[in-house]
Formats: sequence, C-alpha cells, structure tokens
Amino acid sequence: MRPRPQLPLHTIVAVLCLLLAVAGSLVATAGAAVPSAPPRPVVVADGGAHRQAAQGSYCWESGNHGLCVDTLDPIEFAPRLPAPAGSTLTVRMGYPVEQLSASTGRGEELAAVPLGERSRKFEIELPRQRAGRIDLYLFARYDRGDGYFAIRVRQLGNGHG
Repeated sequence: MRPRPQLPLHTIVAVLCLLLAVAGSLVATAGAAVPSAPPRPVVVADGGAHRQAAQGSYCWESGNHGLCVDTLDPIEFAPRLPAPAGSTLTVRMGYPVEQLSASTGRGEELAAVPLGERSRKFEIELPRQRAGRIDLYLFARYDRGDGYFAIRVRQLGNGHG
C-alpha cells in the first residue's frame, strides 16, 4: 500500500483563504440589493424630461445597523423639472415602497397611483393650473425605513414640453 501524499501546509492555507474570500463575496453580493440609504427617486415628466429628486431627512436600516439623518428642507436644493401644465408625472422609486404620499409646498395632497405590483413606479397628476412652479414633496415608507424627497416642477403653459 502506498502512502497517500500529504498537501503542504501553505497549499491548505491558500485553499482555505480562497474559500473564505468566495464566501465573503457571496454574502456581500446577497446584501448588495439593499441600499445603504433610501434611493433618490427619478421623476419623469410627460415628454421625457427627468430629474432625480433631492433627498431630505430619512431613517434607514441596513443589516444590523440603523441610521437617521436630518437635513434642511430638500426643496432648497431640489432640481427643476420642466413639465406641461396639468400633466402626469411618473415617479421611479428604485426600491419597493410600502406607501408613497405626495404633496405640494402649499400642503395640497396629490394622489400617488402605483403602476404595477412591484411598488417601484407611481403616477402623480399635477394640479390643473396655469404655468408656474410647484414644489413637489414625496414621502416614502419602505420595509427598511422612510425617506423625504423634493423636486421643483416648472409647469409650462400651452402644453409645451
């Protein structure tokens, strides 16, 4: 009977390190689907113009860590989105939401209608008014926390896109 060859210790250590690296990579990849903060929604106007909303205060849980962040009113640094007056906006959330509410800077509640079953896309109909600015606030509740966002919609008169 021939003796079975023994692997050198450095080979065993190298194989163990490789296995640990692969396992760590798999764990990191599995957790990659959960962002470290609520993703900023993208708001799309009729005609295709789009902007990413400014992020305001939020609370978020990721893994074993939770974080709450307070900010200034996000409308202070919100981008401007041109949209035809009285049009419908599409809001792409980037992460499933349990509830999305929308309101104007004047406190007028707007309906956020979900599109599909994935709870990632919503439609918001702008108030019927003439050209002018609407400060739009979005508040999202997620399975991992909540987030507050804002965007300035510049309504264009006469249906111009």
